[in-house]
Amino acid sequence: MDAGKIKETKMLETIHAHFSKKKVESGIVLLKQYKSHWPGMADKEVDNAKMLPMHERFFTPIGKEENGLYYPFFQLQSLDQWIDSQQIDSIYTKKAFGIAKQIVQIVTQLHKSKYLHGAINPHHLLIDNKDQVYLSEWTFLTDARKPRLLEKERYLSTGIIHYIAPEQTGRYNVKPGYYTDMYSVGATLYKLFTGLVPFDGNDTLGIIYKHLTFEPIAAFERNPFMGKAISGLIAGLLNKDPQKRLLGSDATQFALEQAQQIFENGDLEKELGIVSGSQQQHFILTHHFPSIFENKVAYFLSHYHQASEGGECFLFFIEGVNGSGKQYAVNHFCERVANRKNLVVDAIFLKDDPVPYDAFKHILDQITKYYLSQSQEELNAFINS
Repeated sequence: MDAGKIKETKMLETIHAHFSKKKVESGIVLLKQYKSHWPGMADKEVDNAKMLPMHERFFTPIGKEENGLYYPFFQLQSLDQWIDSQQIDSIYTKKAFGIAKQIVQIVTQLHKSKYLHGAINPHHLLIDNKDQVYLSEWTFLTDARKPRLLEKERYLSTGIIHYIAPEQTGRYNVKPGYYTDMYSVGATLYKLFTGLVPFDGNDTLGIIYKHLTFEPIAAFERNPFMGKAISGLIAGLLNKDPQKRLLGSDATQFALEQAQQIFENGDLEKELGIVSGSQQQHFILTHHFPSIFENKVAYFLSHYHQASEGGECFLFFIEGVNGSGKQYAVNHFCERVANRKNLVVDAIFLKDDPVPYDAFKHILDQITKYYLSQSQEELNAFINS
C-alpha cells in the first residue's frame, strides 16, 4: 500500500482498536472503535491524552461517542503497514532517517512531560502521505514517577511483544523507566531500517526468551545500505541491561544525527562511538574540598550541568573519598532520591586528593535536598539559605 492510499471502510489496524472513516456535521473524521474485552479503554485514552500539552506529533481524540472516539482525519496508515509496503534500498534508507528523528522527537516530548509510554512500536505510530509521523495510542501512558509494568494480557498481544523491553516482562528485577521506552524505540528503528523485527518466534514465550537472552542480528547485515553507525545506535538502544542501555531521548537524537551525517558521507563502515547509560554525563559533579560550600549558589551553577533530557542518569566524578562508608552513603542517596525519581546512578571514585567520609556524606545530603525540592521556589530558598 502506498502512503496516502487507504481503504475506504477500514483505514488501519492497531492492537486493540481500528479506525474507520465517519461523516459528521463538521466533515469527515476517524472513529476509533474499541473491542468489548478492553472495557474503559476509550475513557482512558481521552483522559491520558489530556495530560499532555498539544503537540503536532500527537494524534489525539477530538470527541467521543458511544461507539468510540473521534479523531481528526488525515490520509494516514500505521507505520508498520507503511514499512511493509516499502522496498529496502538507499532511497528508502535515507527517508528512514527522517522518520527515525520524528519517532525520537515524539518520545522526547513524552519524557519531558514526565510520562512513559511503555509500548512504543510501529503499530502505535501513524504516518501520512507527507511522511509525517504521529503517536496514536494513549492507553499505555503512565506517570514516570510511578512506573508500572504492562498488564500481561496486553504485552502478549501480537505486535507489542516484538517491541517490549526485557524489564516490561516482569522477569527483570528492574522497574520500568525512561530506558524502557528507549528499548522500544530501538526495536522500532530496527523494524524501520530493516523491515524486520529484532526477535521473532512461533509463540510469545519464545519471543520473550529472545528479548531476555538473545542478541539480534546486526541491523546493517539486514540492510546493507544503512551502514554500521546507525546499526550501532540501534544495538545500543537494544541493550538488555537498562543501566547499560543508551539512555535518554535527547542523547539518542544527538547520536542519530551523527549517524545520519556518517551515512550521508557514504562511509558505511564507520562505526558510531556509543557510550552506555553508565558512561553518559547527564549530571557532572566535580568536588574540590573544603571550599566547595563557601558559596552554594556558585556551587550549583558551576558544578551541576543538567543535560537537556533532565535527570535520567547521574555520573559522579569524585576526587577521592576516605572511609569505608562511602558505598553506604551512595546507597542511601539512591534510596532517597534515585529510586523515587526513576534515575540511574553511577559513582566513580578517583584516588587523588582524598576527602573524609563525613564531607562526602555531607555533599550527598545536599544533593538529596536539591533533588527532592518540589518547586523552583523551594530550590531557590535552599541554595540561598
